[in-house]
Amino acid sequence: RGLDVATRGLRHGRTRKHLDLSITFRLSGLDNNALIEVVEDGHTAPRGSSQAPCRVAVQLESGDRRTGSLGDESSLLEVVRALCPG
Repeated sequence: RGLDVATRGLRHGRTRKHLDLSITFRLSGLDNNALIEVVEDGHTAPRGSSQAPCRVAVQLESGDRRTGSLGDESSLLEVVRALCPG
């Protein structure tokens, strides 16, 4: 449709509450058959505009736990390469 996803957000139709796009659907608190609206969202940070640091932890099979600070758009492969040996 040509919508710019960096300036759009999702809002619950009944409660008018903006949805947090960083959590899973299961944790969002939405009911079955909930009405979701695509809206212009002024308080959504544009995606891809910054690499904000995030603290990430990985627990290895040995039980060791590795932590590091990576960009918020890092892929799973980048996390594994940065924190796991070998």
